[in-house]
Amino acid sequence: MKGFWKIVLATFVGSLLVSLLGLIISLIVFAGLGTLGKTSTEIKEGSILLIDLNKPIQERNIDNPLKQIDFFSASMDPSLGLNEIIQTIDRAAKDDNIKGIFLETKMMQCGPATVQDIREALLKFKTSGKFIIAFADSYSQSAYYLATVADKIYLNPEGVIELKGLMSGSLYFKKTLDRLGIRAEVVKCGKYKSATEPFVNESMSPENKEQIGAYINGVWNVVAVQIAESRSISTAKLNQLTTQLSGFDAQIMKQEGLVDGLRYRSEAITYVDSLLAYKGDEHVPTVELEDYIGAPQKKEKFHKDKIAVIYAAGSIVDDGEDETEIVGKTYAEAIEKAVKDKAVKAIVLRVNSGGGSALASEQIRFELAKAKGKKPVVVSMGDYAASGGYWISTPADVIVAQPTTLTGSIGVFGLFFNAEQGIKDKLGINPEIVKTHTSADVGTVFRPISATERIVLQNSVNKVYDRFVGLVCASRGIAKEKVLEIGQGHIWTGVDGQKIGLVDEFGGLDKAILIAAKRAKISAYRVEELPEQEDFFTRIMDAFGSTQTRQMIKTFGPAYVEYAKAMKVLQTKGGILARVPYEITIE
Repeated sequence: MKGFWKIVLATFVGSLLVSLLGLIISLIVFAGLGTLGKTSTEIKEGSILLIDLNKPIQERNIDNPLKQIDFFSASMDPSLGLNEIIQTIDRAAKDDNIKGIFLETKMMQCGPATVQDIREALLKFKTSGKFIIAFADSYSQSAYYLATVADKIYLNPEGVIELKGLMSGSLYFKKTLDRLGIRAEVVKCGKYKSATEPFVNESMSPENKEQIGAYINGVWNVVAVQIAESRSISTAKLNQLTTQLSGFDAQIMKQEGLVDGLRYRSEAITYVDSLLAYKGDEHVPTVELEDYIGAPQKKEKFHKDKIAVIYAAGSIVDDGEDETEIVGKTYAEAIEKAVKDKAVKAIVLRVNSGGGSALASEQIRFELAKAKGKKPVVVSMGDYAASGGYWISTPADVIVAQPTTLTGSIGVFGLFFNAEQGIKDKLGINPEIVKTHTSADVGTVFRPISATERIVLQNSVNKVYDRFVGLVCASRGIAKEKVLEIGQGHIWTGVDGQKIGLVDEFGGLDKAILIAAKRAKISAYRVEELPEQEDFFTRIMDAFGSTQTRQMIKTFGPAYVEYAKAMKVLQTKGGILARVPYEITIE
């Protein structure tokens, strides 16, 4: 009886806590909603737009009026969408109240192609005749690369520019797996397809070193040329300064012309004041990027015709509800919706993915190929559009990429783990399997793959690879022998991708939209973003179900998320994947 009352009391307390938590959430949410619309940022005449991009940048902003609030940390979520950044810069160029931009970014948390997209938007802003002044206490390489669009670059006298060149590294787990009695079973097509290397090798293969070296050198060449042109120095001189780590001496940076002056922030602000004839204690009115995004806008003329922009960012997976992943069925339905909508005159698929499930990739490609027969289809590539990310791009009429985009990786693999030794010898567990057929337990962790099974699995992978190669041949008009030569899982920069026929033009999403409009023969249109985003109330409640993930992030840092997502993709049902071998952060 005593146990019964314990259960009743525990249930009551638990229910009370859940109710209180729900009440608190509701109060926070509705208090936030109550303020919406009551306060708005006033853009004063002669204002300066302050742009601080020291935060994660996603492909697409979250459609959530409370997106800045992190209920668990009681802090603001700083993430921004690339789409809203570019749209806002374009809006500022046309706004008579905005006279210039004060760019204060010391570190970019995004890939090189994303930086290029923002850099191009800022270059376009300058054609309006307005100025850009950049300042930071210190600059990372990517932040400095962005800052070189400015008319003037200022650096804190004690600051640094982390010019040191690019690197990319991988962790190899074979020895760890050996100690645990776990063996990775791999079947693949493509000598450069190295996603499985960390599990089967103790070090990087020569082929992988070759392709990674070619990629990061290619990216550096693009960045170095643009920096050198902006600062009127030679690329040879820039490379010399980089090799010597001269960026760690602010005086040298001033002497060599990589910055225009060494100033503290208040002095940089005073210089901006002087450009608009403000003197003494008077300061130019300013508006921060996030506030400007939320400020009232002039209503634009309504256009019936639409261009559908479908954002495909993240790993490609067979199923799930995570909006940071590309779920095959969800994206197939989004494409189908755009095709059925008579107001949609063209489709732009924005791809920022290193791939994933071959099956889900084919689902998306099939629907896009059907759409191509009815409406113009243009692909815009972001930081990554490789492996499965390239697979879904193949139906496009035109493929637009940045010079630094990572693309290609035409290859597939299957990965299984055999933990028989670890289970038996390390843990002392003896699994007993009863089965109807010889291979009923193929792919389980309890035994290795047999020679016969390996042949079957390799044939299956070969079939998927042949399918991939055939799609590239047919869509890009490249002979099979050539695709087999540039395939093999090899990654390419956008520059090299164009040379070998995988990419058509250079540019960002804006250019892809313009090309789509031209092919659709429309000049007035509005952009519709797909897939439709989840209702923000649902998103808030879902966030409370990810406590474990949040705790892991706190313990191991943000890198945990990327490893967790990668492992999730590697465990895709069916085991056959079209995925880029690694992800790169340029720093």
